[in-house]
Amino acid sequence: MDKQERTFRSNATDEGFDIFHGREYISFRTDSHLAPNSTVVEQHLKGKEAVILAYNEANNEVALIPLSADYDRGDVYSLKRSDGSTVIAATGFFKEHDLSVDQTIRYSPE
Repeated sequence: MDKQERTFRSNATDEGFDIFHGREYISFRTDSHLAPNSTVVEQHLKGKEAVILAYNEANNEVALIPLSADYDRGDVYSLKRSDGSTVIAATGFFKEHDLSVDQTIRYSPE
C-alpha cells in the first residue's frame, strides 16, 4: 500500500482493528506506594475511586480489586490522582505483610 492508498479511520475498533494501548505495569515503589501506569488506569481503574488490597502469602501475590466508591475500611485504599498519574499509598499494607522493596520494581498485572 503506498502513501496515496493509506487511510486513517476515526473509529478503528468498529472496523476490526486491534488498538495497541501500551504495556501494562504496576510499580511497587520504595515509599510503599503502588503506581499503576496510565494503561492500567485506563484499562482497569477508569471510573474507580479505590481498591481493596489482598495478599496471598503462599503464592506471594498481591491482588487489587477495583471499587467504584471509597470506603472507610482498613483494606480499602484510595486512588490518588495528580498530574495525570495515579498512586495508591499502601504503607500499612506493605508493613503488615513485610513487602518492602529496596528499589522500584515493575510488575505486569495478570
